[in-house]
Amino acid sequence: ERNMKKMVIAFILMILVFIPAVFAQDSSKVLVVYYSRDGHTKMVGDEIAAQSGAVTEQLIDTKKRSGALGTMGAGNDAIQHKTTVLEPAQNDPAGFDIIIIGTPAWFSNMTPAVRTYLTEHRLADKRVYFFATCHSIGADKATEQMADLVYGADAKAVPQLPLRHADLKSADFKEKVGAFLKQIE
Repeated sequence: ERNMKKMVIAFILMILVFIPAVFAQDSSKVLVVYYSRDGHTKMVGDEIAAQSGAVTEQLIDTKKRSGALGTMGAGNDAIQHKTTVLEPAQNDPAGFDIIIIGTPAWFSNMTPAVRTYLTEHRLADKRVYFFATCHSIGADKATEQMADLVYGADAKAVPQLPLRHADLKSADFKEKVGAFLKQIE
């Protein structure tokens, strides 16, 4: 009887420890990479990470992008598709299965920081998806630019999440992020 109790306890412990691992939905390692000057893109990146269990990587541009002159220069650099110098990344994308990349849309273009990240890392052999934020228009064009840079002609088939700042305040913001993540499962 005593051995039977030990066997039952051992069996229950085995079920509690091993079975959840077997039935885990997705064991993919996910990295969310984003640049955010004003916090909107960070908000989306953090929500994606919260819903997916991803690791986050915020890109840090070494060029001053704040203030009136910094803002004008930032927009000009984005329009001209310029790259920049980034602080070293903390996470190597080679160690991740899925990479989700986000940018603010500056004049309907991705930021120089994100353009730099995409050109410095070979990601076409990864599962890469894109999101962007904007005041009113241009997020869709920024996500298309990122997808084109990584996938070329196959870019249109890649799920993308363009959001306006108003979307971030809406009651269905988390649902929009969840729907985007369902597309990439």
